[in-house]
Amino acid sequence: VKDGDKSGIEVNAKGKDWLSQYVRLGVSLEDDLDGNETFRLGGAFRTDGVGPRDSYLEAQAEIGKMPRFSLELFEPLWAESRYFVAPKISIGRTSLDVYDGTTTIAEYERTEGLGTVAVGRRIGTTGEASLGYTRGFGDLSRHVGDPTLPDKKYDIGDLFASLILDAADKPDFPPSGYLVSLKLNSAVDALGAPSDFQEIVGNAALPLTSGRNTIILRNDFATTFGDRPVERFNSVGGFLGVSGGVQNGLPA
Repeated sequence: VKDGDKSGIEVNAKGKDWLSQYVRLGVSLEDDLDGNETFRLGGAFRTDGVGPRDSYLEAQAEIGKMPRFSLELFEPLWAESRYFVAPKISIGRTSLDVYDGTTTIAEYERTEGLGTVAVGRRIGTTGEASLGYTRGFGDLSRHVGDPTLPDKKYDIGDLFASLILDAADKPDFPPSGYLVSLKLNSAVDALGAPSDFQEIVGNAALPLTSGRNTIILRNDFATTFGDRPVERFNSVGGFLGVSGGVQNGLPA
């Protein structure tokens, strides 16, 4: 082709069709040799090009100790736009233990169904920032333990702001790059939450590589401002997450 006094080659490239879809599977087995074992089997399916723009649809599912399912759509606002909208629905179940000192007196099953819509902007090729609203329901049901402890149903109504920077060169075990995720979440009584509180949660990971050997330094953190109701407590514990405790058995 020619453009004035310049000439060159015009290339129309088309990606391979099989690259527009992928499936990931994973399995986790954990046992503390004290009668507390955990099994988890998860999978994710993602397909690109579900709309007229650079959009994708991703479904995730897990069975075992913490069953869950989620479906998310990522849709740019216009062709080649850095701005996007991302609606998501999810439902899942986790466990929450109740302690009297160091003694477990009850174990609850916590089920939450959530609907989220986020609007955001891509940051270069490594990150994104977004604002959103989450609305949903929760059910805290005693599984075993003290029969005098009550069950509880509750509502969820949160505003959030999120920042993700991901320069890792591989999704699973990267030898270089970094990952930083930060989220400010605010439960708002006027938007459906039973009480107001705020939290900051995040994580960071940095791989260090020498030759064929790689060590990944990772840290997860969270802090709460205000009176957080017990049904909204986070659960921690298990291998690499307060090791020595039952997986997600410690309220925080």
